[in-house]
Order: sequence, then C-alpha cells, then structure tokens
Amino acid sequence: MRVILLTTVLLFCLSQLVGAQKTTDVLGWGKTKWDMTEQDIIKIYGTKIIREKTEFSPDLNFHCNLIMKNVKILESYDYLFNVAFCMDNKTNGLTKVHLSSIEGTETEGFKLKSALIDKYGNYNASKLNEGATSTFRIETYYWYLPSTSISLTIILVQDYHAISISYNKAKKEELL
Repeated sequence: MRVILLTTVLLFCLSQLVGAQKTTDVLGWGKTKWDMTEQDIIKIYGTKIIREKTEFSPDLNFHCNLIMKNVKILESYDYLFNVAFCMDNKTNGLTKVHLSSIEGTETEGFKLKSALIDKYGNYNASKLNEGATSTFRIETYYWYLPSTSISLTIILVQDYHAISISYNKAKKEELL
C-alpha cells in the first residue's frame, strides 16, 4: 500500500514538473534564427516583408532594413505589432528582432508580460524610470536565456501607450 501511495505522489510531482516547464532557450524570433541573412528572412516571410533602406549609424552595430507590419504575435493578444529584423553591420547576420506597437493599453502591456512569463519563466530583472508617476512611466522587464536576451518595455505617458519587445542575440562575452 505504501509503495502505491509513494508511486502516486511521485507521478503527480513529475507531471507537475513536466507541465510547468518553460522555454529554456530561444534561437531567434518566429521562424527566424540568429545569423540568418536578409535573403533567408525574405524566403521565410515572402511578400509580408517590406524592405526599407536605413543608414548605418556609427553609434549602433546593427541596421534594420526588413520590416513586417501589422503582425499578430499571440492569439490571446488583440493588438498588432510592427516587426523589424536587424542585421549586424559587420556580418550582415540577424542579431536583433524588435516588435513595437502604439495601440496597447497598460492592461494589454501587463497581459503581454504575463504571456512572456508563461513562455519563458519569471523575468530576471526589471527597471522603472526615475521620477515615474501615474501619468508617466516606463517599465522594462528582462529575460536572459543562453542564446537570447528579451526585453519588454511598456511606456505610459498620459493617454499614449506603447509596447515593445526586443529579442537580441546574446554576445559571446555575455555567455561567459
């Protein structure tokens, strides 16, 4: 009898662990993978991609020439995002994917945060802007995975709300 009880408890605990597993790493965003070329990304998303020429900035080590507009990122999330695929200036490989929306409300921002927690586990760090008030606040949440860092930023300025998510290829020195 005791063996049956212990086996039942063990199986229950294991089922809870399996059900609670989170994504342990991300190797890109959507169907893309880090270091893909612009041509690889165009092959994946086809006519959804818009090519916009951006100038290389000496202050940035990437450029974002490929854009997708009005993308639904989650079934449970009603707002649409613009997605920018950013390429490393030296290698021309995918190094960053930036999703942005100016439609989201504060509630939607926190709904998206909950969805990211469900997918990746609790965030590793967060930051609130200095001097934050109920009418001016910028909150950022960070997830650090082995190959990728993810940040969610919720901007609230009176009646203006913006939400952005960045997926960034982790640099080798960050992995040490």
